[in-house]
Amino acid sequence: DLFYCEASAMELGLADLSAIPTDFLGIPEGCYYFEDQTQGVQGLWLDTNLENKGNGAQVAPGGQSRKPICSASAPPSTSQPFTTTVTTTLPEKHEDEKGEKDNKVVDEEWKVGDIVRVKDNPDERWEYGFVTGVHPLEVKPHGWRKGF
Repeated sequence: DLFYCEASAMELGLADLSAIPTDFLGIPEGCYYFEDQTQGVQGLWLDTNLENKGNGAQVAPGGQSRKPICSASAPPSTSQPFTTTVTTTLPEKHEDEKGEKDNKVVDEEWKVGDIVRVKDNPDERWEYGFVTGVHPLEVKPHGWRKGF
């Protein structure tokens, strides 16, 4: 699952947090981190080819490696009940009960520690972060010292 692959990379502090799906044959099963030390290239990949089941880590003499990212337990299957909450930041200013204008976050059903995607303005790319507060909602993006 792409989400779990990227969230795991964030937890591990890896440099690349955007997994690229691939169906190449002969690579590690599932989520893995590719590094080529001679070229200075690294990246997060998610294998989707069922024929790679059981393939593990790979290290080549030229400095290339593919290291699987594993978890202690499998992510919940779709047959198990789960809840998804969508949070929307309204693009325009609205008045609150006190008459103050500010952007509001709708549907605050988050828990501290939840992994979410966040960006500070519409032109930025989405990043992963952790919910650090819920009233008001506060998220600490990966690599930041402080949340907002």
